[in-house]
Amino acid sequence: MADPAQPSRQPERAIRRAGFLSGRFRGRHRRHLDDRVPERSGRYPAHGRAIPAENPGAATQGLRLPERNRLYLKHPQPNVKHMENHMSSINTLQPDTLIKNPSLCKVVSAVEIPADANSVWAIVGNFGGFQAFIPALESTEVTGKGVRSVRKKLFKDGNVAIEQLNAHDNNARFMTWSLIYTSLPVGNLWAAMTVESTGDNDSVATWTIIAEPDQGGPEAL
Repeated sequence: MADPAQPSRQPERAIRRAGFLSGRFRGRHRRHLDDRVPERSGRYPAHGRAIPAENPGAATQGLRLPERNRLYLKHPQPNVKHMENHMSSINTLQPDTLIKNPSLCKVVSAVEIPADANSVWAIVGNFGGFQAFIPALESTEVTGKGVRSVRKKLFKDGNVAIEQLNAHDNNARFMTWSLIYTSLPVGNLWAAMTVESTGDNDSVATWTIIAEPDQGGPEAL
């Protein structure tokens, strides 16, 4: 009769008979599949069985391509002379810009307006609202706010002008801007708008433009 104080060993014996605690199973269970190669013998001629390989990864060594079919990637050697020439050209570059202050042609237009200066400035001092007093403009689109903002003026005839705001002062009632791009035959352009009070209900709005033609010199004006 079994001693009730001693735990039963029947479950352990059953598991051992199944092979889960045998040294053979533990050893095979721990080996990686890459460390097994099929054993070809007379006993297992078709399928064979997995046995430990002498060298780790031996099972994958047989999958390597022949030497003639291998592709080797080589890092290209830098062209030192080309790099020296490239660095030399970079060192000779100087800051430049196509936006320059013109000086060839200056046009000044002043208009007396029977209204106080602040009311007039609220209209002509709006960088994005020139279509209110220029009938040829279809629309004006402004990107940004204040100084350095850019406006795109679309004319009814299809031409376009892109300009940047350089200065703007509501107290002194003046602003200046420069041309960046236009489809019109104009090169560099600088302009200013000012409003001065000449009485309690009178003012003068002055529009100054200094421009150059896109091609040629003074003779092209």
